[in-house]
This record gives sequence, structure tokens and C-alpha cells, in this order.
Amino acid sequence: MHPLLFGGNDRSKLYHPTADEAFACYIDFINKEKSRRIHSDVETIHFALSLLSNLRTVDICHVQVFARHPSNNRQYYNLQKKIWIAPFVDVNIAPAVQQFLLALGSGFCNIQHLSIQGRFDPSSLTLHLAEYSNIRKLHISSLILRQTDEVAIQFLQAFPLLVDLSLETDIVDSVIPRILKTLYWPYLRTVFLGNIWASEGDIFQFFRRHNIKLKHFAIENAALTAGSWKGLFSQIKGLKSQTLLRIGGELYGRRRKDSLRINETVAGKIQEFMRTAEAQWPFDSPKHIQ
Repeated sequence: MHPLLFGGNDRSKLYHPTADEAFACYIDFINKEKSRRIHSDVETIHFALSLLSNLRTVDICHVQVFARHPSNNRQYYNLQKKIWIAPFVDVNIAPAVQQFLLALGSGFCNIQHLSIQGRFDPSSLTLHLAEYSNIRKLHISSLILRQTDEVAIQFLQAFPLLVDLSLETDIVDSVIPRILKTLYWPYLRTVFLGNIWASEGDIFQFFRRHNIKLKHFAIENAALTAGSWKGLFSQIKGLKSQTLLRIGGELYGRRRKDSLRINETVAGKIQEFMRTAEAQWPFDSPKHIQ
């Protein structure tokens, strides 16, 4: 709602020489937004992409990310000045992702990095997913997972030639889906998993499936649904992998005493455990979550 509407028909307290102009611009903006159609938006995006032959990275995010520093985006800043209001944020960014993927199709091989910032619910997508083989690097800051993991898995596997995956999840149902159980990319070299809920077995099997090509594996703020961190790192250690392992944040176990709060000291002990064949798990007795 526009601030000029808060005073009802009496806007004298809010009056400014440009108030009527701002309100008129606001009405014009709202009418234009209502008249937008998906096919025309997709055509516009497709045309814009066709003009940017050197474009390598596409970052899809809410316009509200510019709210604190609107001058960082000239179009957003000019719109705020013109209508005297910050545009409304739609929590789910899936519609914007869908329009981009429709415009992308199987073309634009120059675009190799896709970043999706904001809560993304793949179950909201209505398009038939193609194979986006040109995308080699995928970053999703908040993938919403529901009871069935099928839709999320189908979306992730629509990028079959990934070499770099950064994935953070957001679980909204009481049943935790096994998102890592079957995922596989033959050329994957770098992985970051954040806010992930998974079993020791699923994380290990994911790691082992990618072990030959994998160079970097990072996990941060994760929770185990079964097994233990001791068991997971012991199994990875047994592979004698050359993958560089990085951990951070809170690693929650099934029991409080099995949880780890990662700091420089704790990370160093885990690295030493992974490097040294005869080293024992260093966290069997002390508690690391306060």
C-alpha cells in the first residue's frame, strides 16, 4: 500500500509539491505490473540475453536485496524516488527462475554460472525442465525441501554437467527428504553443502560417488538424521581421498555429545585425524556444544 493512502481522503499532512505526481506514478506502476504476461516477459529476457554474448553469470535475486543500499541499483533507486515506496517482495523466487529457464532453453552456451538467491521452491515450477548442459556452476542459497524430494532432485539433475555446486536447504515439512541419496554429476569438482539435514550414510555415499573427480568438499551448519560425524569422517578417511575437506559452523549429531561447534581448534583436530592413519577420533569424551 502506498504511504499516501494511509491518511484516507485527507492527505494534507503528507502533502508535498510532488506528492500527486508520486501517487500518479505509483498507480501507473501498479497498472503496468498487472498487465504483464509471462510470455512477453520471457521474450524480453530472451532478447536481452541475445544481446549479451559475453555474459557468463546470471544472478537471480529479489529486488529487495537493494533496499538497504538502493543506490547500488540505478533502476531500483529511480523507481523508489519516483513512486515513494519500496517494491513488494514475493518470498518465493521460483517464478523468476522459471521465466529465466524458459528464456534460456537449450541455447546461450556462453552462460555457465547460475546463482539463485532467496527462497526457492522447485515445486512451484510449472515448466517442463529441459537439460541445461551449458550451466557448469550452480549456487542456490535456500532450496525449499518438502516431504517428497523428487521435484528438487529433478531440478538439480536438470544441470547434468555441473562442476561446481553450492547448495543450502530449507526444510518446511516434518519429514526430512533424502536429497543426497541419488544425486550424481560425473564432472563435479567442488561442492558446498549448507544447512543440510542428511544421514551419515547418504552424505558418505554422495561423497564416494563423486570422489574420483572431487577436489573440494565443504559442509557447514549441517545436522545428521542418522549415524555420527565420527562415523562419517572415519569412512571418508578410509577412502584415502585427495579431496580437500572444509567444515564450518555447527555440525549437529543425533546426541548433544556427538555435536561439534567448529572453530579453528576443532577444525585443526579433524584435519589432523583425516591426515594421520593411526590418529583416533579426538572428540569421544568432551562436549563441544555449549
